[in-house]
Amino acid sequence: MDRYTAGHRRGVVCVPHFAAAEAGREVLAEGGNALEAMVAMAAMIAVVYPHMNHLGGDGFWVVHEPSGKVRALMAAGAAGARATLAHYRDAGHDRVPTRGPLAALTVPAAVAGWMLALEAAKAQGGRLPVPDVLAAAIKQARGGVEVSIRRARIDASPADAFVIARPLGPRAATHSSRRALQSGCPCPFRRGSRSGSESRPRCARSQPRR
Repeated sequence: MDRYTAGHRRGVVCVPHFAAAEAGREVLAEGGNALEAMVAMAAMIAVVYPHMNHLGGDGFWVVHEPSGKVRALMAAGAAGARATLAHYRDAGHDRVPTRGPLAALTVPAAVAGWMLALEAAKAQGGRLPVPDVLAAAIKQARGGVEVSIRRARIDASPADAFVIARPLGPRAATHSSRRALQSGCPCPFRRGSRSGSESRPRCARSQPRR
């Protein structure tokens, strides 16, 4: 196994960052199932790999249940109320841009997808409390993460190339040498861990695959 894969006698997890792989392995070691491990890894990815995936994104899951049934978990946000054709035309666009703030026209649904996945996990025997699933991500956000060369280049790009997540605030991420501290990131995690799946927004749904 390489640094992005972690194994346990109950299964193997694979994800594009070693810290997220370790978070998934820990959940399996604690008796969690594959869905619980996946939520733990998704939360960790939002901390250590934020330039590729974060709380403001979407989520699309394909779940193979022990019965053999394949189910899709769809966590895609609806378009924002002001994301109208007139809005884009007034801004000088004849189509939705692929980069920049105006490219983000949907309501974030990633966390709603996590909650839906945890509901599915319980249906398959999952027993881990939500705070346990998110604990590794919260700890990592507080302690900081080493900044990769690629992320450092992206962070140095013009600010208008990105959408700043308002709940985290403009100063949520601070750099010290080559470590990034996301001081605001644990807040939504803690709220989610306290409220549990009952807080799941209506922008995520489960449906069988044909």
